Amino acid sequence: MTRTPTTVVEDPVEDARGRLRDAERRLENARERLLSNKTRAIAVENLLLGGRLYGVLHSSDPARQEAVQNVVVAANDYEHAWLVVEESRRAYEQAVQTYRRLRQAEWLDLHQPELGAALLHWQTMIHETAGNDHLLAHAKRQHMLALHAYQQALNSAPHDRD
Repeated sequence: MTRTPTTVVEDPVEDARGRLRDAERRLENARERLLSNKTRAIAVENLLLGGRLYGVLHSSDPARQEAVQNVVVAANDYEHAWLVVEESRRAYEQAVQTYRRLRQAEWLDLHQPELGAALLHWQTMIHETAGNDHLLAHAKRQHMLALHAYQQALNSAPHDRD
């Protein structure tokens, strides 16, 4: 028995949501590494008790240098992870908006095709009346009205994703 390959339809919103979740996980890991490394770096610094300093590691001690370097690396990783999360959030929001508009336009084309037809008609008339100022002005005015009606209907058209 042979199997026919199935086509996988990717959902750009789910794809963006998945990238956002991954970025948020990486941010959480980077945050934890930063906090852990900062705690360790603080531990190698001076501790003032009763007017006397205790627990300082010598400046040339490799453990102290490593702790400081780890904080720098962790801080850079955290900052990068934060930027990736912000970018992923914007991409997710854009994917949701694009999906909504697409679904709304599809609904409008199905349930009120005359609005799209009127818009296309007046766009065509603008090009066809370019030599006659009076007819061109009329075509532009009608196009603007058709565009307004289309956009109003588009904005109120249902979509299936929030």
